[in-house]
Amino acid sequence: MLREIYRGISILLIQLGYPHRPIILGWNRHLALR
Repeated sequence: MLREIYRGISILLIQLGYPHRPIILGWNRHLALR
């Protein structure tokens, strides 16, 4: 399930053109807080 979510997020990031590192770090924090 995480893979699907991560894949969707990565696709959105590519479409938006945002850098990946800050978003991934934020998601790691979010998952860690979970």
